[in-house]
Amino acid sequence: VQHDRPLVVVTLRMYVCRAERLRACGWSVVECTRSAVVLAIDGRLILGAGTLQSDLACCGPASPDTRRLDRTCAAHRQPPMSPEQVADQLHDGSKRFTNSADVDVVIALYSSYFEGVAASATALNFSNLKWRDAEAVQLGGILPRFTHLVSLDLSHNEVGDAGAAGLAAAVAVMGGLTKISRAKNKGGGAGTKAICEALKVNKTLKEVDLGGGYERGSPVSNIGGQAGAMHVAGMLTVTGVLTSLLLSYHALKDEGISAICEAIKRNKETKIASLDFSNPGVGTAGAPSV
Repeated sequence: VQHDRPLVVVTLRMYVCRAERLRACGWSVVECTRSAVVLAIDGRLILGAGTLQSDLACCGPASPDTRRLDRTCAAHRQPPMSPEQVADQLHDGSKRFTNSADVDVVIALYSSYFEGVAASATALNFSNLKWRDAEAVQLGGILPRFTHLVSLDLSHNEVGDAGAAGLAAAVAVMGGLTKISRAKNKGGGAGTKAICEALKVNKTLKEVDLGGGYERGSPVSNIGGQAGAMHVAGMLTVTGVLTSLLLSYHALKDEGISAICEAIKRNKETKIASLDFSNPGVGTAGAPSV
């Protein structure tokens, strides 16, 4: 059951059915897929993701623990699927319908919904979903169909180099995108190179967040450390659109910081107005470049 806010808690006697049966139900699969396209993290709840006891504990009628529900369900949100992918999945026989005629009806309904959203959505938020490379590659495959997309948030996930490469291929051809966040993921040098190559050819992106994280008292790079900094520097020598770049918590040190700053100085077309180097580990050698 899908509801927008305010939260509606529905108790179903048939809830004791195993979650596996729900996953095989054609209508349930399509509803989950449909809600995954644009519905916000805190507005999409899938009862059945955990055990019966755990779900009842956080959605009791007296005082529903909505924050706990949000955390549980958000981790299971999947990337949007194209109408063609949904049709293939429903035709392969793995999903059940009481009436076989429903298959084509459901496909038509999903296709109409997807095309309408893809033609109008301006912002997509896929942060804090525990996504890895497979989800990012899946998303990258359909992103170009979101023709009016302006902002994309993939922060706080676990996307590595392969996922970054899949996203980069989409970013390179999206002519309306102006803001993207890939902060606090698991990227390395190869993924950063792919993203930077995409930024070189994208003529609309103005705000990019590649910020790293902080674990056990030390910064954790999301771009591959100083090697990634060199790819960022190479991108900054040619881009004339970017206005804001966040590179916090990477411990880029003197070499990385100097390369990035010198790249900005050499680019006569630069529009950089905001540059975040929080906790860079810069010393006396890198400070003059800043």
